[in-house]
Amino acid sequence: MLKMHASGRGTRRGLVKRVVAACSLLAVLFAQNPQVALAAQQGIESSWPGYGVAANTTAPTPTGDAEGLWTLPLKDPSDWKTQISDPICAGDSVYAATGARLLKIDPATGAIAGEAALAAPINSIARMLYAEGLVIVPLEGGRLQAFEAGTLAPAWQTPELPAHATGGPQQSLSTLTYKDGSVYFGTASADWSTSYNGYLARVTVATGETVWAQENTTAGYYWAGAAWAGSYLVIGDDAGVVHVVDPATGADVATVQVEGKFRTTMVAGEDGSTVFGVTSDGVLHRFAVAQNGAISETGSVKFAQSSTSTPTVFGNSLAVGGMSEKGDKVNQYVTAYYGMLSIIDIQSMQITETVTTADGAPIHGGTSSGDVKSAPVVSVRESGTYVYFTSNNKPGGVYRYQLGSGDAHLMFMPDEAHQNFCMASIAVGPDGALYYTNDSGALFAIAGDPVTGGGDGEDGGQQGGGDSGQGGDTDPDTKPDGGQGGNGSDQGGDNSGQDGKPGAGTQPGSGQGGSVTVPNGGTGGVAGPAGSASAGSSSKKTASTTEKKSSKRDDAEDGDEGASGSKADAKDGAAKQGADRSGADERAASNSGAVSIILPVVGIAIGVAGLIAIVVWFVRQRGM
Repeated sequence: MLKMHASGRGTRRGLVKRVVAACSLLAVLFAQNPQVALAAQQGIESSWPGYGVAANTTAPTPTGDAEGLWTLPLKDPSDWKTQISDPICAGDSVYAATGARLLKIDPATGAIAGEAALAAPINSIARMLYAEGLVIVPLEGGRLQAFEAGTLAPAWQTPELPAHATGGPQQSLSTLTYKDGSVYFGTASADWSTSYNGYLARVTVATGETVWAQENTTAGYYWAGAAWAGSYLVIGDDAGVVHVVDPATGADVATVQVEGKFRTTMVAGEDGSTVFGVTSDGVLHRFAVAQNGAISETGSVKFAQSSTSTPTVFGNSLAVGGMSEKGDKVNQYVTAYYGMLSIIDIQSMQITETVTTADGAPIHGGTSSGDVKSAPVVSVRESGTYVYFTSNNKPGGVYRYQLGSGDAHLMFMPDEAHQNFCMASIAVGPDGALYYTNDSGALFAIAGDPVTGGGDGEDGGQQGGGDSGQGGDTDPDTKPDGGQGGNGSDQGGDNSGQDGKPGAGTQPGSGQGGSVTVPNGGTGGVAGPAGSASAGSSSKKTASTTEKKSSKRDDAEDGDEGASGSKADAKDGAAKQGADRSGADERAASNSGAVSIILPVVGIAIGVAGLIAIVVWFVRQRGM
């Protein structure tokens, strides 16, 4: 019996050793397999996975005075070759691409927590997407490249799509659309006024395989994007054709022609069969898609002189931006048209509200038009429904409109060095913070509404400092100081100068913030979610003393006023490496990489230990 017992122990020890060895080998293989690493990241939640995907939000967006959290320069304002993407939010990070770099950013501090090199630069409009644990970046040449969100390790990239003999390389300017494991995107080979062709493609997210890439020989997909109607993909092109596409093959099931160009993303209604699209002539179109894919236009309304704003549907209404028919005569050659926000009833297709002013003044740049090109963000709060948008004029800030008020509010103005034109849309973090860029080359973070409860900034151990300076009032007698400048083929010229009294400046708050975000000027500095202090900034506005001459990015609309400006497209080659990073940024990137490696290893170790325990229990039960 003793001998048999000893033999049983030996058998158990040998079995356990073999299980441990097998599990260790399995752990190594799992750690080296990108698909396993991808699966480990699929649990990351995203409050803003891509352009227009989450345009309706219930996050605590700022409804009072806006507080700037940080400003992160990503390139020099004079560098028109280097482009910046719209930001996205996933997990505890904000992601943005600039030139040929993908950046992972700490939302609390603005520090760069990670960086990856892109295979090619991005185009002037780059709408990244987060899906299945990957950050997917559209690149020049009609390519996509994917990176693991946690470590920024490259996962895959698609091949370049064929260039057009006249229009040149394909530009990846469209919105990325995700569904059921695939991402769909369009391209355009285009110059200032014409797109010569383009491709609509489907790529498998897990592997990067291009399932199909269908050429549109008539026109490209310039700033366009697709929506789903039932089991069909619906997208408009640069010739005003709406395509109902079979997602399995990429072939057209049906088409319908309208006036104008689709420089916007289609959006779906709540019924699943209605789709809305905006054409560049300022018309909102409503389409019905039948179960067999047949499409028909069921209504339309002209709401603006022109528009390239993707609408946002909320309830029975829709919010969309554009440029108004109304304007102020600057001189005998130039009119500064108003930027505008329209609220439209989607049942009656009637305009219910039109907003062309902010704080009682027209939404424009004084001597340049103020086209609202951004996709509006709609936030439903207890105090009302708020719409956030940007306007393509200086100062390049963020506007907020509360439904029913009739007048918008310039809720955030960048500091004087970062005031510039703005085509970008706003992304929203899970805490209600707003992130966006403008043509100054900076990424801005604006705090959401403070979290109620807690102390006055003392929970972190020390009381945070309030603002150490306030911005001065703007000079009400600002006068134009410059001639009308080039504006691409967009609406009226965009270069102007103004004489105005600058504010006294803003200075960051000092001290250590507590665990609760509190407004500047209160008893605590603005605190990050983990109790780390963020620099406060005064919410008072400053006026620009001298506005520098600037050009806007790829804006291929034809028929608008203004002289031709400088173009930054895919032909410009590799972009310059932009913003400088501090030693703190380097350390943050290193720490982030270490955490992203350690956590999966710890998880695997725990799993192996559990498996061993199960085997040992099983062996004992069998009496081996």
